[in-house]
This record gives sequence, structure tokens and C-alpha cells, in this order.
Amino acid sequence: ERGLEARAREELEVALELARRSSPIGSRAEALVLLMEASYALGRSVRLELVDEVASLDHSGAHWRVRRAHERALSLLAHDDLDEATRRAEVDDPARARRLRSAALERAREPRSLFW
Repeated sequence: ERGLEARAREELEVALELARRSSPIGSRAEALVLLMEASYALGRSVRLELVDEVASLDHSGAHWRVRRAHERALSLLAHDDLDEATRRAEVDDPARARRLRSAALERAREPRSLFW
């Protein structure tokens, strides 16, 4: 937006390293979703990378905050790329896959504006 994409990507990498060290795991997942919102303008590849990273934390028995963060990440992705969000909602657990698809389809949302 301000012609500083390269700098934004550098700062995102620094922020990602901090987020990856966040503890507990629910905080880590939520930090990644916030970074997804903050970096939304950097494009699809950044969004997909962050969705995948949040999804990697969501496994059988995952903390509810991780599951919620995964749903939020998919709903953000669905705002611009519903087909991809639906594809990424496919997981081994059929009930979980239905909930993820529902989050993507029914609650697709724009990222919050973090800058004024």
C-alpha cells in the first residue's frame, strides 16, 4: 500500500519467529491469525503459509483456542478464496472437517483494519 512491501515481508519474518515461540499453543495459534490479518495485503501466498501453519497446530485433542484459530484463519482465507479455504478444511476427522467447512463458508470475513 505504501510501497514498502519488501520491508513488510522482512518485518513479518521477525514477527513470525516471535509468534512461533509463543506459549501456550493456543496463544501461538492466535498470534499467527493476528499476523495473517496484519499481513493480508501481502497476498495469497502469505495467507496460505499462515493458514497451513495454524492448521499444523490443530490435531486430535488440540486446545479449543487452536481449533478456534484454525476456523478463523479459514474464514479469513474464504473472504477472497472460498475454494481454497474449503479444500484446506478437509481433515481426517469428518465431524471436524464439517465444522471447518462451515466456518469457511458461513463466516467468511474480511480482515480487520489494523492501520488507520
